Amino acid sequence: MFKKKEDNPLKGLHGQELIDAIHNTGYHVATKEEMREAELRIAELNRKYARQEEIKSKIGFFLKPIFFTPLAFLFHVITFVSRIVGTVACIAMLYGLYCGYKAFTAWRVGEAFAASAKTAAMLIVFPFIAYAIAEIAERIWGYFEDNKY
Repeated sequence: MFKKKEDNPLKGLHGQELIDAIHNTGYHVATKEEMREAELRIAELNRKYARQEEIKSKIGFFLKPIFFTPLAFLFHVITFVSRIVGTVACIAMLYGLYCGYKAFTAWRVGEAFAASAKTAAMLIVFPFIAYAIAEIAERIWGYFEDNKY
């Protein structure tokens, strides 16, 4: 199924056999001057890359507060609103329990109970969803607040 990789054709050769095999296979052995030129080229590329990274980090440090401050404020508002909505929905959860009881008794008697069941499900589940949104928004708000400077 899988092909075994070919071993190095130069493996096991010594002396003049190795030199002849290197010349016949097309391998190029770099001279000291070529090695020095390659090292200088690598050093220049590393300096260029370091300059690019420095410029990118300066731009990032400049733009971060511009974007993160309004996003932190937005997620703070979302957290606040979700907590208020969740609190109000918790009060409405009592009515949801009552609707659930009505749906259960209607089901036992054999009457139509779909409307009460939908209302009960919505009023019972909605506070948990609102608090989950508040927790997620609070974590995102904390991230933006901590990383804006």
